[in-house]
Amino acid sequence: MCLLRLTLRAITPQLYDRIVALFLDNLTRYRNGKPLRNVVDKNAGY
Repeated sequence: MCLLRLTLRAITPQLYDRIVALFLDNLTRYRNGKPLRNVVDKNAGY
């Protein structure tokens, strides 16, 4: 028998702080006409 356990160590209290910081940075960039960070490139497959 094989048991698979998923461990989500990437979800930390700091994760939400980083998400909010990225959003606010991209909002500022958008308002200033600058390129956004972490944009998904659908043509590249990621």
